[in-house]
Amino acid sequence: MYGPGITAGHRDPPVAPERLNLPTPQKPGIRQVCATLLALAGLPQDERIAQPPLIKAPNPGQGSIDYRRWFHRMPAPPAATSTAGAEEAIAKLRALGYIGPGERPAAIRLSEAAGATRTAASYNNKGLILKHDGRIAEAIAAFTKALSIDPDLASAAWNLSDLLFDKQQELDRADDLLITALKNSLPEATRYIIERAIRYQRSGHAERSLHLLDGAVEAKPDDATLLMFHGSLRLGCKTAAGR
Repeated sequence: MYGPGITAGHRDPPVAPERLNLPTPQKPGIRQVCATLLALAGLPQDERIAQPPLIKAPNPGQGSIDYRRWFHRMPAPPAATSTAGAEEAIAKLRALGYIGPGERPAAIRLSEAAGATRTAASYNNKGLILKHDGRIAEAIAAFTKALSIDPDLASAAWNLSDLLFDKQQELDRADDLLITALKNSLPEATRYIIERAIRYQRSGHAERSLHLLDGAVEAKPDDATLLMFHGSLRLGCKTAAGR
């Protein structure tokens, strides 16, 4: 964590978190970023965040504190008076990373109209963090929530599909979600479909492999790579059946 104006640090072991009686994750992860920023700012650690900081800060704050005591919820901002104002607000949120690059403004407004304060992309990001932590059921729920807000969010469809396939759960749903990601222009969707089809075939599930490719070709009939692989697989299946 360094760059212009910030000197590169060293990964020296930080002060043992057990001295502060704070939770410690099993391995370094994104949840420790908050602790790291507090340490670099010279502020006390929060009582509830994951420890330790990822790097040793030169002048870390001492002790721990519950920052919730100083939190005051701000009143909701007034509704945008014009489409231009709403688009500007969405552009700012997208620039800050609160809204994913593929998240549609219509889905964001639908979420706002329903009184939601979180976007599909935020739940998608939450799912990735939970998956990294091994909290699979919660990750599945987060990805599912993202898709309930924006059913066309390709990255959420792929993330949920990949997780279900990896755990060999709800394979029909996993394949349908992969087709959804393909329809909504996930950049690597064609490669992901071919790789999954090959894995199905090698594990003795040729019918499932063919069914996946049938759906992919129907969704993207102009994808030359899919058409070529689909034809090769069909030819292979017919040859094997004729032996």
